[in-house]
Amino acid sequence: MYLSRKSRLLLLLSSFAISFSTAGVEGQGIPAQNPVSESSSTPCRVRAWVRAPDLVPGEIIEGDTRIKLEGDCPSVESFSLGLRFKERMFWKIRNPDAPLPERPTMKFNSTRPLSPPTVDIWKVVSNFDNYHPRKPTYDEDAWKVYENAAKDKELWDLHEEERVAFEAKTPLTATGNSGEVPLVLVQTFSLLVPYTNYPPALDFRMPGFISSMGGRNIVNTESLYEYFAEIHWRYFAGITAFAPFVPAGLPRKKASLVSLEDRSHPADHEVIHDSLRSNYSAEIELPSALEVQPGTSPNLTVTIFRSGYTNRTDKPLSVCLFQVSDVHPSLAKPGLSYEQTPGLKRQLSTTAVEDRIPHLPMGNPCSKLEIPEYKKHDVGEGVLEVTAFPPLSMRPAIHDGGLVDFKSYYTNTGGRLSIDLNVRRDEHEPLSARERERMPARPSYDEEDYDWLPWDHMSIPRMVHGNISFSFPSPRAHFAQQPPVHYLSPNGDVRAPVFVDPRMVDELRALSLEERDAMAPIALPQVSVTPKGEESYQKYFAVTDNIIYVGETWVRKVLPTLTGGSQAVQDHLGYVAPGARLMAQAL
Repeated sequence: MYLSRKSRLLLLLSSFAISFSTAGVEGQGIPAQNPVSESSSTPCRVRAWVRAPDLVPGEIIEGDTRIKLEGDCPSVESFSLGLRFKERMFWKIRNPDAPLPERPTMKFNSTRPLSPPTVDIWKVVSNFDNYHPRKPTYDEDAWKVYENAAKDKELWDLHEEERVAFEAKTPLTATGNSGEVPLVLVQTFSLLVPYTNYPPALDFRMPGFISSMGGRNIVNTESLYEYFAEIHWRYFAGITAFAPFVPAGLPRKKASLVSLEDRSHPADHEVIHDSLRSNYSAEIELPSALEVQPGTSPNLTVTIFRSGYTNRTDKPLSVCLFQVSDVHPSLAKPGLSYEQTPGLKRQLSTTAVEDRIPHLPMGNPCSKLEIPEYKKHDVGEGVLEVTAFPPLSMRPAIHDGGLVDFKSYYTNTGGRLSIDLNVRRDEHEPLSARERERMPARPSYDEEDYDWLPWDHMSIPRMVHGNISFSFPSPRAHFAQQPPVHYLSPNGDVRAPVFVDPRMVDELRALSLEERDAMAPIALPQVSVTPKGEESYQKYFAVTDNIIYVGETWVRKVLPTLTGGSQAVQDHLGYVAPGARLMAQAL
């Protein structure tokens, strides 16, 4: 009987004994407890590692894994390697029928001594707050009422849920028995990734934090592409990334006019009314979508406009333009005010492994403005005018860690261009209470004294700010075929990655994309809700010290040895991350 090439490959797949399961959501993304045999003299220690490139729609990923057992371990009958993508959301929301009392206002003493404080070589400080020079003053009784209301757990709604989008497993060759000599298993693996767009992996390894979250609505989301080894228990083997194919956005307007507003601060509760204050706006000429790629610095033209009276002395000093990544919960209730965990918002990618902290290339993202001459008027004869400042040519850096536009189950990611304008304010502009507190304490001077001083009249700069939504495409934004299926597609065509026999890789790559896609199983996501009382604000990345990104290990340890080697690897580099080839040469 004649079997087609596709049928023979399907038969090989089944004989490879691939195990695909979406059942079970055990484990928290951290190493499980090591097993100990009943008569153990040396505790059993199990560690697992993976080295592999990022997951890419429609590709076959090749990597290797290493599992090490040390000490007196139970007899091992089977090993397996797994990969899963899971995401979660936590929220703490105040009951709308029990609003918090008004938070008492704290006033800080901002007085600073003109000379250094006396040094006391015997003083011991046991609490930083007691040492802080800006000790707050407040109504202690009112604060106690507020604190008790904020700590009443019955008046808050806590919720945590998790969604496992896919889970794949494959058996590994188990050899050896338990004993004092370490048992080490090293094995290659191959993973077929369907032509499905899963979310970009976010780098949570350097999260921010909010030191005090009492009295606030809190929403926190996390996601994790996790490799794991399974030997009696599950052991964390590293995180990986997914590089979705996101095409360039639709053609944008040639120029966008952005209104620049004063930056607000949570501590500013009063509204300053100044009908004479100048207003600022910016016109930004945008390049084509094709010019904006990760790792580039597209050329933009920025024109600042001032609408204000000519007898006001405020002047714009400099303008800054930079890329910003946004991460927002997608299930937040409309109109709900909440706090998000601050932190590093970047996309995990092998093209940016050298930049654990994204930074701009050499150069200043800010430019000084040339100040045109205003028409001369007396103080009482101000005329309302609109002044256009000379256009500036600016090149904001689009770093590799920038987030592409993507809607996931719990989180929406995207990009924008942010513009900051630094303005020297008019000396008659009113200050907020917080700004007055922050004014440095200096002696008062007469007008003629300033000719003998290195500074002018003390003034707190005014910062105005604006944003432009900007769709940043993935490195490979053009497709010879249709874009990948979105992993939240309701059409039942979402497929999940599946492990394949490494001996089949060449034959699989010879198939068409559609034929390979048909071999991947349909994804069967599962959502679970955490029982009441067991909710956790952070789970996957509560401890980040030992979390290894397997793409980083692959780039540093494997990729340099493959340059000029397998054509398939070279094709993979050009297909996913053109910058990785240069990185390999540099390494």
